[in-house]
Amino acid sequence: MDGKYFVVAPHSVISSVKSSSKYFRVNLGVSLTLEDTKGEDRLDNDKDRFAFAYRKYKGSICLSAGEVGNMHFYTDHTLSGNKILIYKDFEEFEFNYDTLYIREFGTDAWIGKIMKEVDTKIQEMNVKVSEESSDVSNPVKNRGDRSKVFTNPGQVRYEDLKEYLASKRQKI
Repeated sequence: MDGKYFVVAPHSVISSVKSSSKYFRVNLGVSLTLEDTKGEDRLDNDKDRFAFAYRKYKGSICLSAGEVGNMHFYTDHTLSGNKILIYKDFEEFEFNYDTLYIREFGTDAWIGKIMKEVDTKIQEMNVKVSEESSDVSNPVKNRGDRSKVFTNPGQVRYEDLKEYLASKRQKI
């Protein structure tokens, strides 16, 4: 989702951010449903890709409220308290709306802090993944599991297929 941040929060949090941030711009988004071509039924609108994916993934509706730069805010009326969910690069991060920090430094500083924390977590995850994938010193770890072809075909990797085919050739 191209470096954008998507923030989903309860209405109370969104209202607070909206009223206290000098950079917040209201953007009510698009309709959640569209009328079909025959005019008989309503279809899901996938023009707002994030709201569409959130509805399919979470089973809850999020409504566009506005944006601050590349951070897009959505209201989910099923969330409660100070819990906010932030999505970036298809990853979900959970934070609390930190009213003490906001009182001391302001809403815009809090938004910057959250963006930096999310970026740091994503960077740490990427480093961890690259370290795991570049670990060629452990041949047992990189070796496939031929039984996965039958026990769990949805999780088969290339190494598993190589191992299965090699064992099949040995039997012939």
